[in-house]
Amino acid sequence: MTEPSFKNSVLEGIPEGFFDIDESDQEDVNNASDSNDDETIKSESDIEDDPSLDNEERSGDVENTKKRPYDGGMEPVSKKKNKKNKQLDPKLYKPPTVKELNQLRETENLFNSNLFRLQLSDQGWLQSMNVKMPMKQQPFGGKGSFQFIKPSAVSIIGSFASKCCVGPDVCVDLAVEIPQQCFQQSDHLNERYLRKRALYLCHLAGTLHSCHLVQSASFRLCQGDPSRPVLEVRPAGKLGKRVVVALRPVPQSGVFKLARFSPEKNNVRPSWFFTTSDAIEEPYPPTPHHNHSTIQDLVSTANQEYCRLALEGHSNIKDGIRLLKVWLTQRKLNKGYGSFGGHIVAQLVSHLVIQKRISVLGSSYQVVRATWVYLAQSDWTNFGVSLAEPSRGTPPVSEFHQHFEVVLVDSTGYCNLCANMSKETYERNSSYEYETLIKHSKVRAHFQNSSYEYETLIKHSKVKPVDFEYGTGEEATLAVLSVFNELSKQVRELNDLPLEIISVQGTSPVFRYTDTFPPLAAQSRPGKKVTKDGPTCILLNDTSAIGMAPRWVPAIEAVIQLALSKKWPNDLEAVRRIKAAFHIEVAKCLSQQCGLTAQPYPNFVDVLKSGFVFRLRLAYPREVGLLKKHVTPHGVTTYVDTDESRDLEKDIVHIPTITGAVHGLHQEHPSYGPACCLSKRWLAAQMIDPHHFPEIVVELLVAWLYLCPEPHEPPTQPQTAFFRFLHLLASTNWVTQPVILNFNTELTREEVVEIESMFQSSRSTLPPLFLATSYQPSGVVWTKRNPTLQVLIRTAMLAKESLTIVEEKLFSRHFDTKVIFRPPLDVYDVLIYLRPLLNPRRLEAVDVNKDQPLVNLPPYQYQQGEKLPVVGFNPVQYYLQELRETYGEFALFFHDPYGGEVVGVSLDTCSLGGIGLQGECTDDLLVGKGPKIEPNIDTIVENFYILGTGLVRSVETNNSKLDAK
Repeated sequence: MTEPSFKNSVLEGIPEGFFDIDESDQEDVNNASDSNDDETIKSESDIEDDPSLDNEERSGDVENTKKRPYDGGMEPVSKKKNKKNKQLDPKLYKPPTVKELNQLRETENLFNSNLFRLQLSDQGWLQSMNVKMPMKQQPFGGKGSFQFIKPSAVSIIGSFASKCCVGPDVCVDLAVEIPQQCFQQSDHLNERYLRKRALYLCHLAGTLHSCHLVQSASFRLCQGDPSRPVLEVRPAGKLGKRVVVALRPVPQSGVFKLARFSPEKNNVRPSWFFTTSDAIEEPYPPTPHHNHSTIQDLVSTANQEYCRLALEGHSNIKDGIRLLKVWLTQRKLNKGYGSFGGHIVAQLVSHLVIQKRISVLGSSYQVVRATWVYLAQSDWTNFGVSLAEPSRGTPPVSEFHQHFEVVLVDSTGYCNLCANMSKETYERNSSYEYETLIKHSKVRAHFQNSSYEYETLIKHSKVKPVDFEYGTGEEATLAVLSVFNELSKQVRELNDLPLEIISVQGTSPVFRYTDTFPPLAAQSRPGKKVTKDGPTCILLNDTSAIGMAPRWVPAIEAVIQLALSKKWPNDLEAVRRIKAAFHIEVAKCLSQQCGLTAQPYPNFVDVLKSGFVFRLRLAYPREVGLLKKHVTPHGVTTYVDTDESRDLEKDIVHIPTITGAVHGLHQEHPSYGPACCLSKRWLAAQMIDPHHFPEIVVELLVAWLYLCPEPHEPPTQPQTAFFRFLHLLASTNWVTQPVILNFNTELTREEVVEIESMFQSSRSTLPPLFLATSYQPSGVVWTKRNPTLQVLIRTAMLAKESLTIVEEKLFSRHFDTKVIFRPPLDVYDVLIYLRPLLNPRRLEAVDVNKDQPLVNLPPYQYQQGEKLPVVGFNPVQYYLQELRETYGEFALFFHDPYGGEVVGVSLDTCSLGGIGLQGECTDDLLVGKGPKIEPNIDTIVENFYILGTGLVRSVETNNSKLDAK
């Protein structure tokens, strides 16, 4: 006899030994004789003629009666042999009884146990244990015996195991596995299994009643089925106020064959059930409901695994199941016999997920709605559904329809989950579905439109790829990653290079699934007015004559890591020349060995592959040290961080490292990437571009919501994460709150405490936003220059306003989600309006011109001699760069990089006055003399216009704002 394998994680808070069975009660068991209830089988022909056995039993389950003892051991018995043996001495060759055969087979188990076998009809021990039989036994009595042996296993099943349970009480379902030794060969007949199951529960109840860990133990019917009781146990103490444990006996695997319980099978013999002497001749009528009551225990483990495979890692789907259960509970549709129970909901949703009728990326509401729609459009009374894989040799759905009014066959193909449900109950449920769909049509329409509009904000509204559905950009991202993997392999396998290339690591946001608008593959063709042909690249025409910017083609950046070598020089300029030469060699090898178009530059090499442009940079880590190297006038060598050294280290060391970590985070939480895209799109729409709030900082703040989601669970949908991001910006005091991202839990608790202590002790010297990671614990790598305190304050104000609008308008019939993506322009001193045609990203704007025709992007097709397109040419960004370099000391410039047509300027008049006092730039930028010196706004505005000649359409000033300053 073996101890049950209780798991430590069965239920947190339940003391060890809670479910151990005390064998001391077995002393009160009455060991009554069972010789009167077993029949003697005189010969094999008697077995074949016995009407209580079906064909399968005759051929299989009585194989141990086909041998009998003789002097040499066990002698096989055949029909001919039996006929000859009729002349032998019956005292020597008397056939063994069924009882003797079973006892021979189980002798070892019985002798190793101090438990005694009782007849099923001998239930006097129930009274001694003060337990009542929880099921009716009509007719009472019958063949078979019962013995209690400790469970062979105990496991958690049901909604608690799949994390789909709902309150107010937490119900933990435990599958208590009844050992095979407790069963006999015909226990599938005549309620013998069901009665043994109930008696097994009775013994558990009697034992647990006297356990000090138990507050109460009582029986209840499973879904109102009188033949399937369960034992509900409430733990003692505070735990019992909110937790109930349901013990559900199940037979050990392999005890019964599922095929025995097909709807067409008979497992209740008329001669046993009816007391009249009139015998019903074969074939016996089917007993589908008796079969169903038994098979539910046999398939519980398989169905639990079916749900696990479908739901594992998708907490949004589990949230949807919880919502459906709450919906059923509110309408009392999941109570009583034949009800629409939670187990049916879980199995159905799992089926819809596997069939891809429910997206694993959808919200919990979308799960609920998809299930409602499916149920409203289904008819299980005439067209049942099977969750089993086809061609498994299971009974057809039509066979179930012959015996049940409603059919939903489980994943094994043998159990109808709706066997006890009446047609009226099903139709009542369906009517509720229609009613709910109609009643909540306004809310549903809002959520549909809301989700769709949020999706359109990170989608090319006027560019449609022909060969795939763009969605939130994940398909486009996967296309980039697929091509990059091929290119990376080609680069690593290049021959004739001075040093071996050991890795190629992507660094662009697309490798982190966080590119708001991932690149799309397209053919590169020279235009007539804007571009012209070059040797390997398409070139711009005379820029002064350009009236439209060429198609936006971003460079997808990656770094090349080389094998170690001691031959690198220690001179910075020499290192840069070697890098340039290496870029030339890489471009040459890619062209000759791989047939790719490549163009080398001093700092990188551009490669065209499958319609994408990849920009490869050689990473030499020691170059960072050479940039920090400084020799004093006294000849002393020191190493000092510079802006150039920080930027290079960030590009070739930190970003590749963090890209791998963030990539893994997205694999674990698929909503992370779209959530980052939404968050970056919102910041850009507020005209806070990456110059003020770097993209990588946004991505790490959103990652913080997933790594440290308390008191919530990690977000399962992008909209939820986006709203939490807004709340984070609006409510966080960055002066006292450090951001520490412990990727892969690589930081120990002591290291985290050390970072927090350093933050508090050195707060005055640290940037406004302190952001440390497992790989950059200093907290200054990403935010040393930006965002500034002024930008953080403005961002908090905008986030708070956006949240207010969402809360007020969320359930409004005409709520336009784009409202929070439209920036207020009256806060700027000067507005610079740009010509749309010179903005290559104009089609990414929040409000694209409706008259703009839709561009159908055909699939990429390779062409011999194809040339690199114009890469990264954006006149607007060049203009902003010049404005910031020229006027950055006394003005801040804000712009939406995703197609924005206006640049907002916030002037710092105090800085302008300071310039005047220092005697710099006074002729153009200031007017007046002495203490009356004021900014010359007209001159400044004119300079803005002149600097953007051809690009700038007009410049406007906000006089009320300037007067206030």
